[in-house]
Amino acid sequence: MSPSNKRLLVRATALAAVAALVLAGCSSTSSPNKSSGETTITLFNGSVGNFTENFNPLLSTGAELQPSQGVIYETLYYYNMARAQKPRPVLATGYSWNSDGTVLTITTRQGVKWTDGQPFTAKDVAFTFTLFQNNPGLNTTGAKWTAAHVTDIAQITIRLVPEAY
Repeated sequence: MSPSNKRLLVRATALAAVAALVLAGCSSTSSPNKSSGETTITLFNGSVGNFTENFNPLLSTGAELQPSQGVIYETLYYYNMARAQKPRPVLATGYSWNSDGTVLTITTRQGVKWTDGQPFTAKDVAFTFTLFQNNPGLNTTGAKWTAAHVTDIAQITIRLVPEAY
């Protein structure tokens, strides 16, 4: 085969591949079946740039975790920072502050189990707060506390550092 015929064959193959891709992109799509209630939900977390597929809750930036927080990892409370409204309980059922706002008492939800079947307790919450306290890079909120103390199986108190605010 002559060099000019080889070039012609390569060009024809490339043109056929492009045509196949164009035709594949022209397939028809149907709208969601309204009668069955099927819908598509698109979430935008306000982040820009590339998305890293890493759902590690201990990321130092938290940016990659943001879309999955509350969907994959449940929190004590869900709150919307864009609205003035009370936090909605998820893994907690109640909270209260002492009179000077330095001690937060949280009551955890009973009957919740980890994927291994072990019960979720206030000890788990204390573990997380202690982990964040001992590893400042994990604390993306900037909150500072001196202790996370378990008062019973379902209750924990967190003593905040008043001069930090």
